[in-house]
Order: sequence, then structure tokens, then C-alpha cells
Amino acid sequence: MKNPGSELKQPSASWKVAPYWRTARLREYPTLTEDKSCDVAIIGGGIIGLSAALEIGKSQKVMLLEGGKIAEGSSGFSAGVISLATTADLRIIEEHFGRDNAELLYARLSGALDRTLSKLSLDENALQEGASIYAASKQSHLSILSTERETRSRYGLTTKFHDKANLPTWLKGFHGALRLEGERGVNPVKLLEAIAFLANDQGAEIFENSEVANFEYKDGFFVLNAGEHIVKARHLLVATGVHGKKWPQLASINRLLVPVKGDIIVTEPSPEVARLVKEEGTIAMWDTYQMLYVYTRYLPDGRILSGGADSPGLGRAMIKTADDDGVKRLHAVVAARHNFPIPPVAHAWQASFSLPADGLPLLKQIKYGTDGDNRLIVASTDGLPSGILLGEVIADMVADRDNELLPILCQNRKPSMEARLLSWLPNLPSIRNLALKLVFFGMKLKDILS
Repeated sequence: MKNPGSELKQPSASWKVAPYWRTARLREYPTLTEDKSCDVAIIGGGIIGLSAALEIGKSQKVMLLEGGKIAEGSSGFSAGVISLATTADLRIIEEHFGRDNAELLYARLSGALDRTLSKLSLDENALQEGASIYAASKQSHLSILSTERETRSRYGLTTKFHDKANLPTWLKGFHGALRLEGERGVNPVKLLEAIAFLANDQGAEIFENSEVANFEYKDGFFVLNAGEHIVKARHLLVATGVHGKKWPQLASINRLLVPVKGDIIVTEPSPEVARLVKEEGTIAMWDTYQMLYVYTRYLPDGRILSGGADSPGLGRAMIKTADDDGVKRLHAVVAARHNFPIPPVAHAWQASFSLPADGLPLLKQIKYGTDGDNRLIVASTDGLPSGILLGEVIADMVADRDNELLPILCQNRKPSMEARLLSWLPNLPSIRNLALKLVFFGMKLKDILS
């Protein structure tokens, strides 16, 4: 008898989204068929581009050009975690940027999430609300939980500490854990579709299958070449994600990004998971490792979604089978962390994303024109929450409004040691890939020895 997940169905040829997230489209968007002009042009229909279109479209004429279809990129292939945590813990943000800046960042992130999600009215099958578990993988990691708990309490974030003797009975192999209240998870495809739908209704023009080959600044406008047609705009946002173009205007910000790929699995439904979600309100769990970490979501239909233990490099988004070695390893790790049987894999895929070296959203702004009236903005981030936040910040930038987050998010912020070293590497893929592999190996070794 075949493994129930060994022959997984491919998404339809017309819409290449991650298999578990497949859903009926809210709206189809046209291909660009004529020359156009606007106030703000956006290249990229992921979470940053769509969030910016939603915010900017309130007051200016916006056009968004997506080379494929909405939700087909890395945002739509994500795990759908909507958390107040970033890739870096709160304590790390405080250490690098100071308490005041960290407090400002998290207040604005929380506000952006609340404002956007309240507009979308996603149902309970698309948006989960509850608590996450942050678990100590080793005895020596308990200090991480302690510091993180103290830091979160200063921001009014509710946590509860469980020592090893009082861990939730379903957890296995951990030395302590924090329960983090006020967390959320989402179906990322439904999220992107809902933002696009609202932005479009608000007046933003969205074009799919309209890849931008190149752009230039000429006579007071950015001129984008998309197929046989051009788009002229006073301002330009480039948010092309993990497979962004190697345009020279993007070179300096690309040098600060770490390309990462990893597997994601979704199991068959489990009554234990359904109980966790409905009775305990637990929707996610992740551990304290840096590179060996694995995150888990407990989905509304009783399935487990899990990913993590990422590796450097780019890989195209692709569907995998339950017989894939990486998928089997990930399933085994999940099984080792739970005190109940883990069902077989029903869906699996590979996802890629570009991670700013210090884990925070990253913006670059170049002013053009005699008075600097035209702006080229390049944006990159890891995760849906910070993409939503960037939408608000970018809207302020193009409207020339002050935004207190710019010193924290812009490229000229104080670089972390990792970002500084990465920027010094020559822009040669072979050298950078080798260096990243060595860095990832060192971080995994640190996890093992910690």
C-alpha cells in the first residue's frame, strides 16, 4: 500500500500556489495591454507590494505589475505566521537598536497588523488567533527564555513560563517554554488575495503576467518596460522578493540579503491537534535554536504545518512528495517533539525567501530630480507581518510624511556585524554562496555545542 502522501497533486497550471493553500481566486487581474501613467508604480505582487498599494492607493494613483500571478511568489508559499516576533528576538532588537527604538518598532508593527487585518474580515479558517509556544531546546537555553520574558513584559506582551516539570503534556524533549499570547496565523494566499481585492476596489490598478524587463529615470519620470508597453510613474517601489532582478539600482541592498530555502510540510488531520487549537488555543510552536530550529503551526482543520532548519541559497518554489528525504527528516523532527502520533504528510513544498542579515525589514530610498521629488524605493523583508508594516512606511515615504521608523528600517541604519561582513563580500555568487554555507555551518555547530 502506498504512503497516503507519496503522490501529491500539483496545483493547477493556471495558478502555481502552495498545495495546502490552494483556494478559489477572489478576482483575476488583467495583463498590461497599453501604455499607462501613474503617481506610483509598484513592481512585485507579494506582501510588500500589495500592502503598499493598499496604503498608497488611498490618496494617489497606483499601478502594481506582477510578473506571474498574485500569491505565486515566496509570500504565497510561506507558512502564514502572523507574529509580533521577527527573525530576531525582542532582546536582540533592544541590544542593537536600544529600548526606545525597539518599543517603537513593536508598537508600529502591532498597530499595522491590527489595522490591516481588521479591514479584511478573514474567516476563522483563514485567520487564527491564539497563543504560541517558545520552547527551550536545551537546558542552557533557559536564559534565553528568561531574558525574552522580561523584555516582552516591558512591552505589555503577556507570557507564561513553564519549567520542565510543568510543560504542556503534549510537548516532548524540551527544558522549558514560554506561552506567548496574542499570536496569529493566516492562510497566506487568502491574505494576499484579500489585500489585492481591497486595494483594487480602492482604485489601485493591478496587472498580472506583466513582467518588467527594466526601468530608467528620464525627464522627471520612472519609465518601466513591460512587454511591448511602458508605464510612467513619479515614484517607483521595487519589491520583487527572493527572485528579484539584478538591476544595478538594487545591487547595494541585494548585498545585505541572505537567500534561504527550506521545506514545509502539512500532515493529515489529527484529533490531538484539533483539541490543541479548540480547547487550549495553541496555534504555533518554535524552539530556541538559531539554525536547527523548527517551527510548527497547528491549523484550524487539525493538521500540523511545519518548516525550518533552512539552508542558504535560492530554490524555485516547488511541490515535493512525502518520500523526499528532506520531507521525511522534517516529519521525524516533528514526531520527536510531540507526545502524540503525528499523521502522515499530506502536502509538502519547498519555499525560498531573502532574509536581511540582521533580521529586520530593509528599505533603500534614492531621490531623483532637481529637488528630489521623485523616489525610487527598494524594499525587502522576511515574513508577512513586517511586509504589512512596510506598506504603511512606504506610503509615508512617497507622500513625504515623517515616519519615526525610517532610521531603523532604512539601509543606512547601524549595521549588525553579520550585515557588515556580508556587504564586504564581492558580488560573485560562487564566493557569496560558499561564505554563506560556512556561516550557516558555524551557526549549526553553535547550536549543537550550546
